[in-house]
Amino acid sequence: MDTLYTIHSYLRWLVALTLVLALIRTAMIWLRKGQFTGADRGIISATVGLMDLQLLLGAIILFGWGIHLPAERFRLEHAVTILIGLIIAHMTARYKKLDGPERARKTFISLLIAAILIFVGVYRLPGNGWTRWMNRGTETVVMSAPAR
Repeated sequence: MDTLYTIHSYLRWLVALTLVLALIRTAMIWLRKGQFTGADRGIISATVGLMDLQLLLGAIILFGWGIHLPAERFRLEHAVTILIGLIIAHMTARYKKLDGPERARKTFISLLIAAILIFVGVYRLPGNGWTRWMNRGTETVVMSAPAR
C-alpha cells in the first residue's frame, strides 16, 4: 500500500503539469480564435486520463486502508472534492462537436474549475498536500492502516 501511496503522491505533479499545459493551450486557442489540433486533443486526453489513473489509485488506497470516521474525515473530503473535479474535467468530451473557439472556451472553463477543485482537494490534506514534502523534518503524516 505504501508503494501505491508513493506513486499516487508523485503522480499528482504530472497531473498538475498536464493540467496547466491544457489550460494554456485551450486559452491560446480561445483567445486567438484558432482550431484544435491533434496535439491539443492529445494533451486534454492525457490530462483527463492521468486524472482517471489518480482517482483509481486513490480509491484503491482509500478502500484498502479502510474508512474510519471521524478521525480520517480528510480522506473523504479529499476524495469527494477530487471526484467532483474529475467529473467536470470529463465534461470536455461533450464539446467535441463545437467550433474551435467555442470549444476552447468551454474546455478552458471546465478544466479551470476542475483545477481549482483539485488544488483545494489536495490542499485540504493534513500538512497541506502540496507542500508536505517540504515539511518532512517538522511534520509527519502517517498513512499506515489503523490497528484493528
